[in-house]
Amino acid sequence: MRDTWYIVIPPDENIVAGVGNLRRFSLIGGPGVRWVPVATLHLTALYIGAADDRVSEKFLDALSEVAAHTEPFTMECREVGYAPPREEPKTMLWLYFEANEPWRALTKSLARAFDSICTPADTFLSDKREGKDLYPHMTLMHLGEVVVPASPRLRRSRFVGQELSVRTLELVRDSPERKYQLRGMVQLRGPAVVH
Repeated sequence: MRDTWYIVIPPDENIVAGVGNLRRFSLIGGPGVRWVPVATLHLTALYIGAADDRVSEKFLDALSEVAAHTEPFTMECREVGYAPPREEPKTMLWLYFEANEPWRALTKSLARAFDSICTPADTFLSDKREGKDLYPHMTLMHLGEVVVPASPRLRRSRFVGQELSVRTLELVRDSPERKYQLRGMVQLRGPAVVH
């Protein structure tokens, strides 16, 4: 089985603190409920999909090229809500972000760069590749067997108006043996760091 690859944006201290407060005061619980570990919280900028070693060797170069031409930016937090949108049952709790123009430009640049490396069978999220917004979000919790009323929203004032500083992009690999392995990191307008 081939590994699965992602380009992600890590949370900054301000978002981590807000998530910590949400965890402390959350009343959500039940069978199978589990918070995403803080060390793996992320906003996915591009889900690449499955790729073998021959293809994945090119990923950090492509990521570095995009980052070299992308200015750091911020994204405003919108709300905390049950997810996925427009689907039932709700199985997760997400922190939603406002999709702004720098976000759209970044995701389009990443899609173009990685389309030149991966074959269509190796890629995913065709909506994103067509430039449609796919609810920028961080998954905070998996709800397990908790049943959530249809279309609920959990507005949390501690997040509304806060911003995520986007300064770093990370190349992450999931494999059957080990989840969420950081394989490389680039600073926007900066050099790459290989892990």
